[in-house]
Amino acid sequence: MKNDIFNNILIKKICDYKTYIKILTYYEFNNEKLEDNFKLSKKFELNTYAEELAKLHFLINHRQILNISNTELISYLNEIYKKINADKFEIVNCFNNESVLNNKTKVLILGSITSISGIKNGYFYTSDTNQTMKLLDSILQSNKKPIKFESIKQELISARKNGEEMKPIVEKLKNELTNENIAFLDVIECCIRPKNSSLDDDIIISIPYCKSKLYEQIKNSNLKAIFTNSTFVENYFKKYLGYDEITNIFNINYNKIMSPSPAYLKKLDTKKQDWCSKICIFLK
Repeated sequence: MKNDIFNNILIKKICDYKTYIKILTYYEFNNEKLEDNFKLSKKFELNTYAEELAKLHFLINHRQILNISNTELISYLNEIYKKINADKFEIVNCFNNESVLNNKTKVLILGSITSISGIKNGYFYTSDTNQTMKLLDSILQSNKKPIKFESIKQELISARKNGEEMKPIVEKLKNELTNENIAFLDVIECCIRPKNSSLDDDIIISIPYCKSKLYEQIKNSNLKAIFTNSTFVENYFKKYLGYDEITNIFNINYNKIMSPSPAYLKKLDTKKQDWCSKICIFLK
């Protein structure tokens, strides 16, 4: 077999040769099935890299059993990225290091990964068209508090367009989120996606956020409820990040809220009603 990163990781993690062969056999048997999980259409012209993507996907799905770190997975992702057309695709990293999840947090909103516009604006959900800040303002209004989040986002957008310093405005947004006991996290730590699309369905492959890190953050918080903001995020949370353990061990409420993405074609007032009816009670 080729001496590639995939085999090197398996050799490093598995001392028992029989187990190594068994896992390789499992991989070879399921390789075609694994490839079906990717957007390897002519649209993306990635059929040449189907095998490498399938191998990485295999390691992601078995990272707990094989004790594979996110650092190793991201290294593999970077090796694959070097081979594909960098003019069409990009590696995207999450903003989780900038999350304000702390001992004051009562509500955690989980998303997939920040959009192209949001990355330019410097923080979760600051995309020009994303409706999250308007929805948070509706929660504040419902709890008879002054609205502020959308106006801060507009400050960020204006600063970017005018080439002004954005960091103080990001810090202002983070402080206000902390004051309102709200935090954001992405379920994806790193991914490859087309440069012209932020749609979750167009993500080529993704590395889940570190499960043990999430546990530690939740343990040190005052979290009352977790909300996912799309079916994609909900499924990802349940598959990779220990939904059952988190909700049961930490006795945390869980619900799905309507997507704040403009691609989710529901009226803003309908989304406001949905968010308020599910989130307000945990912030009083």
